[in-house]
Amino acid sequence: MRSDSNSASSVIRFLASRLRKTPLHPQWFAYFREEKKLKVTCANLSGWVLDIGCADAKPRQQLSRDAHYIGVDYYSTATDWYNTRPDVFADAQALPSCLLCAGSSGSPDSNIFMFSSVGEGR
Repeated sequence: MRSDSNSASSVIRFLASRLRKTPLHPQWFAYFREEKKLKVTCANLSGWVLDIGCADAKPRQQLSRDAHYIGVDYYSTATDWYNTRPDVFADAQALPSCLLCAGSSGSPDSNIFMFSSVGEGR
């Protein structure tokens, strides 16, 4: 039974990857102009960048040398769905709330920028 569900999910992933850059993909609007948005968002970041739900870690390629990137993704999502290898496997719900608050505060003193890909469609 598990092999049937694995082959079905493989077919779905293959079809979705082929449709990713077309309006036929269910998350097309999330991907639309993705590279341009990443360049603008990441251009001036420095310090630690924590990418929660990193999938293929696209922000890493856009960061300056002053930024230290850490990609975090859930184990089964990264390995079963995206076949990726983040820097850290973790459940984002289990991260310390103080880390999430520091990252999302927007305070220039925090020196942590949290780039959350969760829910934005990868």
